[in-house]
Amino acid sequence: MREQFTKGVQPGSTRAKWAQDFYQKALKTGRLYLQDGGGSLVYVDPSFGPRRIFSSIDFFGILHSLVEVVTFRRDQEEGWRAASALLSREETSALFDAPEKTTLPALRAVVFEPVVVPDGAGMRVIPPGYDPASGYYYWTAPSTAPIPVVEGCEHLQKCFAGVPFERPAYKANLIAWLLGAISADQAMQTPFLVCDGNQQGVGKTSVVQAAGYILSGGLPSPIDPRGQEFWKQLSTRFVENDRVIFLDNITNHRGGSYDNEHLSGLLTQGTSKRIRILGQSKTVSAAGILFAASLNDAKLSADLSERSLLIRLFREKNQPMVPYCKEYAIEHRRALYGELLWLATQPAPPVEDSVHSNFRFRRWLQFVMPRVEKFFGPMGIEEARSLDDATQELFSWGADHAAEQFYAVDFLTKVLGLADRYPCLYQRISNIASERGKAISIGRLLKQHVGDVHSIQNSLKIKLVALPRDESGNRYEFQEVK
Repeated sequence: MREQFTKGVQPGSTRAKWAQDFYQKALKTGRLYLQDGGGSLVYVDPSFGPRRIFSSIDFFGILHSLVEVVTFRRDQEEGWRAASALLSREETSALFDAPEKTTLPALRAVVFEPVVVPDGAGMRVIPPGYDPASGYYYWTAPSTAPIPVVEGCEHLQKCFAGVPFERPAYKANLIAWLLGAISADQAMQTPFLVCDGNQQGVGKTSVVQAAGYILSGGLPSPIDPRGQEFWKQLSTRFVENDRVIFLDNITNHRGGSYDNEHLSGLLTQGTSKRIRILGQSKTVSAAGILFAASLNDAKLSADLSERSLLIRLFREKNQPMVPYCKEYAIEHRRALYGELLWLATQPAPPVEDSVHSNFRFRRWLQFVMPRVEKFFGPMGIEEARSLDDATQELFSWGADHAAEQFYAVDFLTKVLGLADRYPCLYQRISNIASERGKAISIGRLLKQHVGDVHSIQNSLKIKLVALPRDESGNRYEFQEVK
């Protein structure tokens, strides 16, 4: 039964006391929450789920579901009696803007699947409903049972058994990304999942869609990866509480690399992300938003590549994927998600700072790496560097000059003279003002990739080797790997 709330400010009361009375009554319903970090509200309907309340106009539509509004009228026979009433737009606006609404519980986000939150030295699974300690609300439809924890990794192993990962480390990367996605640790950031492959039809889109279905119960539809259309579609997905933002089939644009400053910034905002809606003054926040992409012979900017986690697929010739990962994910989704919950709650030793010391998502690595490597083997953290535009062009140059010894200073001179052939590498070096700075930058780039092996057009493998230094400086050689 709804709490009775009297319309208008009554004699002897103030506007503040009137607003306080309303929010005290709304609090008892367990349906109204203050959106964490902003002035918006969230109304959680027990039958239809959450609804974001951005303005007093939105607020007007749910007020009378929260309280029974009455006004008192004098009756000649019975004296004062309560009669049903509606709040005016002015009264609704006064309540929506009242500072007393901060007495409502703070809500970080509504989630439609259980998540894990830090609990002492480990992690715990939040129960259905509002979890005051974490600020998350796990909403389940009235006819749907909560997803239970499922012991083991049987379904996670089977789901992706037919995917042609180039190396087992890439499968471990995919499981790690799925595992990190179910954590609601506010200090954690999740890398950009990038799925690359050696040919069309190898299964890149299917892998990302299977991962998205496991996490959200729906197949992620792609958004335009470029320009204002990206920002427009992204803000819509935030408002609609979409979980996985999928950039499908990114290709090179006029020989350049894919860059997106907005995306780079969002990837380091933490679990909760906030964006401004295009063309409007209001912002919208969302928790647990994840970004994934499939590439088609594309290069990424340095900012994006260092924020990425790579999955690379390889098949000599196309053949059916058995089992088909997307089909398996749809059929066994609850069991797959339940196994992720179990994996997340397993004890894990700390990861030393010296392990993948240049990887920027340290908290994420601490959470996923010991748990995933115990059951799926070593991860391939550093491989995302191969997506960097300058790195790709470096090894492309190496393929053209295999078995030729060279010095760093000679390489610098050749790069600066081949701007048309190696535009990304040229741009990164030429933007440095001093000649000494250019030399230092090219030297660091070469040292960083010593020992790395890269595939050129998915057939030729090239390795950068450091030769003994002589009086002329550091010597290098690119060697073909058989």
